[in-house]
Amino acid sequence: MGGYDRATVKAITLRALNIRDLSDLKKAITTSANPKNVIKYKAYKDKRAIHDLLRSKGLASKPPYKAKWIESFIENIPSSTIANDLVAAFLEKHRAIKDYIGSPKVGVRLQAVDSEIMALVLDTLRLENIPALPIHDSVRIQKIHRLKARSVMVESFNEITGFKAQIRDV
Repeated sequence: MGGYDRATVKAITLRALNIRDLSDLKKAITTSANPKNVIKYKAYKDKRAIHDLLRSKGLASKPPYKAKWIESFIENIPSSTIANDLVAAFLEKHRAIKDYIGSPKVGVRLQAVDSEIMALVLDTLRLENIPALPIHDSVRIQKIHRLKARSVMVESFNEITGFKAQIRDV
């Protein structure tokens, strides 16, 4: 979607697939576009990072206050964004999933499918004696196994979903 980076569109998509109705998405976008909330969100993240660091070292630390709206905050929403316009553009661009927005637990069902695919990928690579480390929706493998891993991912995606996968190297 023009004017928005990939991470922002991905975050909007995840919110859209896990909301009860479009008003919740619009509210999250409006909240996230507010410059004062951007400052508060960054301050919270910084305080949380310090807390996590202290706790990882075994030191005492009280977690920072977390306002309820922070759960639905979407990073990198431009301050000039009008939620109704962004949601309309999103729904137009992603007409194929429009009917699923606000569907009960569609996001959870998609996560389960993603897990099935990754389990099949890892099991197939294991049977081929190829060590693989899962990282979200990708796998870390030795470079010499790159083509085999790509092939296994495509085959696994197709087997679970019935669709042809689109995989990009990173």
